[in-house]
Amino acid sequence: MPKNKILAISPHADDMELGAGGTIKKWIDNGAVCYSIVLSMLRLNRQAEIGTSHEVLGIRPENITVRDYKNRYFPEIRQAILQEFIDFRITPDIVLVPATYDEHQDHQVVCQEAKRAYKKSTILGYEDPWNSTSFNLPMVVRLNADQIKAKVKAVMSHKSQIHRPYMNEEFIKGLAAVRGAIIGTPYAEAFEVIRWVD
Repeated sequence: MPKNKILAISPHADDMELGAGGTIKKWIDNGAVCYSIVLSMLRLNRQAEIGTSHEVLGIRPENITVRDYKNRYFPEIRQAILQEFIDFRITPDIVLVPATYDEHQDHQVVCQEAKRAYKKSTILGYEDPWNSTSFNLPMVVRLNADQIKAKVKAVMSHKSQIHRPYMNEEFIKGLAAVRGAIIGTPYAEAFEVIRWVD
C-alpha cells in the first residue's frame, strides 16, 4: 500500500518502532520514503539509539528530525508541537501516530495535533498496548520474517530502555503473532484508521 511519502511520529524515542516498525520496513522495502519526527528522548541522550534503530528500518539520516521536549509535559506545549508539524518540510501521504485511544498524555497530544496539521493525509494510529485499555484496529499489515526481525532489531537498539517489560523479542513477536492471527498469517501489525485519504 505504500504511497511516496510516509511520516512516522514518535512522542518518545522508540514509540514508532514498537508500534509500526515492521510496517515501516515493509513500505520502505516496497519503495516508500519515510520521514521521522522524534519529539522526546526522555531527557537522555539517545541520538545514537535513534540513529541505529532508524538505520535498521531503512530511514535515511537526513529524513530524521529529533527534538527533546519534556516527557509528560506535552499538554502544556501542544502549540509548539503543532507548529513543528505545520513547519515540517514535506506533505506526507501517510502519517503514523499513536492511536486515539492511547492514554498517555504525550501520545494524545501528538495524535490530536497531527490530525489538525495533516488534514490532507491518511492518518493511521499505531498501538502501544501498555497505554491502552481498548483497541480498534481494523487495518492489519502482513509482515514477513525479515520485517519482524528488523522490527525486533530496531526496538532492541534502544538499549537505555531494555529494562521495560515490552522491550524484548518475546513480547514483540508475541504481539505480532496475535495480530497476524486476525488474518491467518504468522506476523502482522494492526492500525486504527483515523483518516483515510485516497
